[in-house]
Amino acid sequence: MTNRIKIRIRLSLFIALAFSCAYGQQTVVKGKIIDAESNDGVPFVNVSFQGTSAGGATNFEGYFEITTSQSVDSIEVSCLGYLSRTKAVKQGVSQHINFQLIPSIHNLDEIVIVPGENPAFRILRKIQQYKDINNMKGLSAYQVQNYNRVQISIDNMSDKFKNRKMFKSIANMFDSLQVIAGEDGQAVLPIFVSETVSNYYFRKNPEAKLEEIMATKITGVGVDNYQWLSQFVGSSFQVFNFYDNWVTILGKNFISPIAGTGKAYYRYYLVDSVMIGDHFCYEIVVAPKREQDLAFWGTMWIEDSTYAILQIDVEIKKQANLNWIEKIKIQQEFERTTAGPWLAVKTRALIDMVEIAKQPGFISKFYISSKNIVVNQPKELKFYKTGITVDPEAYIKDDKFWEENRHDTLSSTEKDVYKMIDSVKNLPTVRTLVDVIEFIVYGYQKVGKVDIGPYIYIYKNNNIEGHRFRLGFVTNEKFSTNLILRGYLAYGTKDRRGKYNAQIEYIFSRKPWTKVGFQHRDDIDQISVTDNFFAKNNSFQFVAGFTPSDRLNNSLEYRVWGERMLFSGFNQIVMFHNKTFRPLGENFKFGYYPDITDTTRVNSKFSTSEITLESRYSARERYVYTHLNRISISSYSRPPPVFTLKYQLGVKGLFGSDFHYNKLTFNIKQTLKFGVLGKSNYSITTGKIFETLPWPLLKVHKGNETIVSDPDAFYLMNFFEFVSDEWISLFFEHHFDGLFMNRIPLMKKLRLRTLIMTNMVYGRLSPANNVQIDEQGNKVTLVDDNGDVISESFSTLASEPYVEVGAGIENILNLIRLDAVFRLNYNDQKYLDIYPRQVHNFGLKISFQFRF
Repeated sequence: MTNRIKIRIRLSLFIALAFSCAYGQQTVVKGKIIDAESNDGVPFVNVSFQGTSAGGATNFEGYFEITTSQSVDSIEVSCLGYLSRTKAVKQGVSQHINFQLIPSIHNLDEIVIVPGENPAFRILRKIQQYKDINNMKGLSAYQVQNYNRVQISIDNMSDKFKNRKMFKSIANMFDSLQVIAGEDGQAVLPIFVSETVSNYYFRKNPEAKLEEIMATKITGVGVDNYQWLSQFVGSSFQVFNFYDNWVTILGKNFISPIAGTGKAYYRYYLVDSVMIGDHFCYEIVVAPKREQDLAFWGTMWIEDSTYAILQIDVEIKKQANLNWIEKIKIQQEFERTTAGPWLAVKTRALIDMVEIAKQPGFISKFYISSKNIVVNQPKELKFYKTGITVDPEAYIKDDKFWEENRHDTLSSTEKDVYKMIDSVKNLPTVRTLVDVIEFIVYGYQKVGKVDIGPYIYIYKNNNIEGHRFRLGFVTNEKFSTNLILRGYLAYGTKDRRGKYNAQIEYIFSRKPWTKVGFQHRDDIDQISVTDNFFAKNNSFQFVAGFTPSDRLNNSLEYRVWGERMLFSGFNQIVMFHNKTFRPLGENFKFGYYPDITDTTRVNSKFSTSEITLESRYSARERYVYTHLNRISISSYSRPPPVFTLKYQLGVKGLFGSDFHYNKLTFNIKQTLKFGVLGKSNYSITTGKIFETLPWPLLKVHKGNETIVSDPDAFYLMNFFEFVSDEWISLFFEHHFDGLFMNRIPLMKKLRLRTLIMTNMVYGRLSPANNVQIDEQGNKVTLVDDNGDVISESFSTLASEPYVEVGAGIENILNLIRLDAVFRLNYNDQKYLDIYPRQVHNFGLKISFQFRF
């Protein structure tokens, strides 16, 4: 053998050995894939070595690890809704490679549609068949330990925003944020973060929920007291169940991709079959048929043996008929329980709010991890009665506790968020900005331990007082977390008389809610408009204060009351109220007979002493407790009705009271949700007054002569137009949301929403109560220019119910609601001949509302 041949053989063996070694060496790539906008890990991303079938997918946190022994030079990542990316790899070694994915428009054009039945429909039918078996609501009860993290940040920050004088002292922080965001990432400025560890309990029949918050950690710009806020950042308000036909987010109903009527709203694409862990799954892409509908885009992975959702990654895009929202994204991972149904063990949600007037927007991120699942062991019903509880030591847990009880380890960046927020919220200019926003929204200006306001009542004008000026206050939690002092002083330039209100309240207990109060007040009222003690301050009362009225009265009153939640959903109020009524102005012609058998004696001033018992019940109602109040929360897709029964007993002779009487009122109200068809609100009230009384003590039905609508007032009824001593009324509205406007090509971009409404009331007034005289005992009449009698001071509803109907458009400029209302009766010539005031058969009313 020649030397040349030997050399060739050795060279061939060397090359073969080299290739063999190269092929035998493992190329390992580990890394994390994050969203370039939110900096969150992206789950369920396909990761593969380019040109091979070797690969895998990211876990819920966005981490991946793939291995191959083939010859490779690059790695590719792809995910629906993101731009695909490729990076080079080093062959035969272990390495870390991270990706930032840039969101893109969903592109479904690449999916091939073949003739015949959509193959996804076969799987969809199986999902429907096993839906009740897989739904967690099939469990009689379950309990889990939840770890919850919430973060709110400012995003889309321009250089102009960063260079503002108020941020000068944290200029270096913006540079650090960009470094953290990475080359393709978007820098965000955290302004709020919370972590919560809680035990969550659910019982099916009767349905009840309880969340025990064991630990919470909160900091944020404008967050001075976190104790009540901790109830909002638990997991109770972040439950998404796609097995329900409708998924409620931000008070809106979104149709689930696996709803029974899903085919009417979605297009379905079966794109792949994949292994996820030990589960073989069908990968199905869903997309709305109409982009304005409240429906999801995204992907769901269906387990092939149980037809349950194993993973889901969906979002709601800005084209949907939602206000203030750029995008909503929800990702969930499920595990099967020992009883069969599946529970979400990890949930991530993102809400990206739109930028307004080229200003930065806000992005909110929610993460929930669940473990220690126990099923079908319901507890006694009384166990759930408090709804939400917070451990007294929940706010003082140390770093060691959090390191041991977090379900996942925080990155160094996530740990630094707390320091970043502390730096921002301590800036004086930021603190001032927060105070201004609170003043606009809340209506009060904080000054130490008191809040001054509300500002909408600082000035008004009427024919008795002329220019009226008022300054009020209420103590805040810095003064006391149990004792509340509130009041105001007012002065009129025409009557040159001071008015006042002094009120004290004390909260003995929050669970069960127990509160007492005392009030002394001397002021001017308008019957049925400003004399409701429990009415909230609103724009209607404000505008009504400028509407000319000739029937104002002075109210001198004392009130003592107590309130207690006797059991879950049942609230009881007991009140004593003493009031002296005195008509004001020469045009308010009012008198009454102290003894109806003696028409020679007439008074115009009277006093009442009244005991009120008011019971309110709503099944499964839950409350969140703030510093000095409580807020009713309904987290159910179909809120239960609210029943209110009120009995009022007038005691003659008690503290100078002139009358004995009995009044009984019953109300039922409810919101009914109909999914894509919208929702209805109704309120039915019936009542009866059993004795003969002066008409100001009867039921003066609430009219509205302003341009502002009031949900408790009849839109086109005049003030004091109708009076009854027994009655029944109905207020009804149905909101279609975008059901119709979403289907009109030129209108759908405006995101307008439609509604219809009807209000009616029927009542009677006994002849004994239909006595209208002035202070001299003369019958109150109005005459025309010829001296002929036209009418008495008010009308009755004895002939037929008063009815008005209307339609409205809401969401004008995202804030304005405009109603067009028609009055159907009490407007014919016969009625107009005897009723002295102008009647409007048609009217436009405006209101302002903040809704998503």
